[in-house]
Amino acid sequence: MIQPKLSGGISRLTSEARFLRVCLLGCIAIILMMGIHLATTATEIKLTVVAPPAISKDFWISTNGFGPKYLEQMGTFLAYMVLNATPASMKFQVDQLKPYLAPGAYGKILVDMEAKHARFQRYQISTLFYPNQIYLSKSHCHIQVEGQLKTFIGGKSGSSKMRKLDIGCKNVNGRFYVTSLKLIADRAHNSSTD
Repeated sequence: MIQPKLSGGISRLTSEARFLRVCLLGCIAIILMMGIHLATTATEIKLTVVAPPAISKDFWISTNGFGPKYLEQMGTFLAYMVLNATPASMKFQVDQLKPYLAPGAYGKILVDMEAKHARFQRYQISTLFYPNQIYLSKSHCHIQVEGQLKTFIGGKSGSSKMRKLDIGCKNVNGRFYVTSLKLIADRAHNSSTD
């Protein structure tokens, strides 16, 4: 009587052990397939740092903000791209600016740049910008580049005035985006030179 009871318990334990071994082998097979899949497929994580073409200072970027030197270099780069312009270089400059434009401001800034390009071609205008001072607002991601803007019309020297390029920007997951570009007359300097 005890022997059939014990043999029934042993067969039940043997079948449970067999079932657990099969489950363990199945889990190991699934883990191996997942490991092979992860090793053979490219990862979807991309790190994109949009930096000016020429980097002259160390800087830092995080998902929360940008270092002041990064904003300074981006401000100078954007000022050169927007304000050092000739009819022949405008198309190239617009193409260079496109990756930096925020999706919400993309259309407006491009329309403004195309209107500027048409005006520059029609009157054969060229401009040169010499930055003097850069003002930063890290908390609002705002840059102002102040400098001398010289205008040439048909190859002849036109005006030379102090101007500020007001650059609105934002940080999206550590990526720099331009939200606005606006040229402002510097009244304090221009009233004495005009």
